[in-house]
Amino acid sequence: MNSLGINRIEEYNQKLVNLLLEELEQIKEIDVISPDLRGSIVTFSINHKDIKIIGKQLGKLPRPINVSIRQNRLRISPHFYNTEVSILDFVDNFKRIIHDM
Repeated sequence: MNSLGINRIEEYNQKLVNLLLEELEQIKEIDVISPDLRGSIVTFSINHKDIKIIGKQLGKLPRPINVSIRQNRLRISPHFYNTEVSILDFVDNFKRIIHDM
C-alpha cells in the first residue's frame, strides 16, 4: 500500500465508487443512501426485496462477493484490490439475483 501511495489509492477507490454508483442508478429498485462524502463505501436499499437473501446469494457465487448488511441496507466497499471488471461483475450478479426473486 505504501508503494502505491495513499492519494493514488484514494483516487482509484473513488473511480470504482463512481462506476458502481453509475451502474446502480440504472436499477429502478435501488435507493442509494450513501452521503456524498462517503469515502469508498456505498450503501443502498432495494425496494420490495429481502436484502438478507440477496446477501446470501452474493456470498454463494463461484467468486463470492462479500457485502455487509446494516439496517436492512446493503453496503459494499470497493478498494484498491478490486477492478472495474469486479464492480461490473457485482452489478451483473446483483441484477440477476434481484430479477430471479
